[in-house]
Amino acid sequence: MSTQPLLPPPLPLGSGLRLVRRSAPPGLRRMTLLALDIRGFSAILRRLGSLAALLLLQRFFRVMTEAVCRRGGQVEKILGDGFLALFEELPGGFGHADRAALSALDMRRRLEPLNRIVAAEHGLSLRIGCGIQTGEVACGEFAVGRRLETAVIGEPVNSVFRLQRLLRTIPDGILLGPAALEAACLPFEVKPLDVPPNMRRALGHLIVYQLLGLRREAKLPGA
Repeated sequence: MSTQPLLPPPLPLGSGLRLVRRSAPPGLRRMTLLALDIRGFSAILRRLGSLAALLLLQRFFRVMTEAVCRRGGQVEKILGDGFLALFEELPGGFGHADRAALSALDMRRRLEPLNRIVAAEHGLSLRIGCGIQTGEVACGEFAVGRRLETAVIGEPVNSVFRLQRLLRTIPDGILLGPAALEAACLPFEVKPLDVPPNMRRALGHLIVYQLLGLRREAKLPGA
C-alpha cells in the first residue's frame, strides 16, 4: 500500500514563489490584509545556517501560501521570514475579511503537521504570528529595471504590521483590527487584547482582538 507524504517537499533552490502582479490601474481599493511571519527566526537562522534556513522557509511558504490561495487570497510580497497577503471582494461566497480570518485559522492548523516534520529534521518547532486588518489602500506598479514591483500603501498596511509586533508573547496568535472584525460576517470567537503600555502609543486608540477560532455552530463548505 502506498502512502502520501503529509506535506509537499520543499521547493527546489531557485524556483522561488510567484508573486501576484496586478494589471488594474492604480487606485483605492477596500480589502483585507494579512501579514504572517515566523517568531524568532533570527535564532533559527543562527542555529541552522543560511542554506538550511532557506530550505525550511521554502517549505513553510509553500504550506502557508496554499492556505491563502485556498480562500481566494493573493500573496503580494515575500518579506524575509513572512509575507503580506491581500484578500479582495469576490463574487459570491464569503467576504474578504471572513476569508482572511479563515485562512489564518487554516495556517495555524497546518502548522502542527509541518512542525512534526521540522522537529524530525531539525529538532525545533516553528511559531507564527498573524495580523489582519481591513481598509482602503492604494495599489500601483513601479518599474524597477526590467521588473514590475507592486506597491500597496495606506494606513491598513501600517496597522497590520503593528498588530504583528504585539504577538511576541502570544505563540501562534492571530490578531484582528477592529475594521476587520466589523467587516467579518461569520461567527468568529474573539476576545479583546490588553495592549501593553509601550505599544499603546504606536496603536493609538486602535482596539485589538485575538482570534480564537470559529464558533461550533458555524457550518463551512469545504472547511
